[in-house]
Amino acid sequence: MQQGARQSVGGVMEFIKVTFDPKDIRDVDANGSTIGETETVLMLPTNFYTVTLSGAGYSPSSWQGLVDGTLPDQPLVIAFQKADDDNGEV
Repeated sequence: MQQGARQSVGGVMEFIKVTFDPKDIRDVDANGSTIGETETVLMLPTNFYTVTLSGAGYSPSSWQGLVDGTLPDQPLVIAFQKADDDNGEV
């Protein structure tokens, strides 16, 4: 049943959850396109991605990797944190 949940018209779909600050919801961009918001499970095709957040003041500046082998109830978790004021990322 879970395998069926991963199928789409274009192929296998994957699931990520991008975390940041539950009190500061940001847009999540994957390869330059907004795909949703932080703190929610997002669906996208299997691929290599560069993931960033909207706005400034977070670290790391981006995440890069292959999104593959996930399930709706077992998404790949990608964590961002608030950047320190003295590291030049604010």
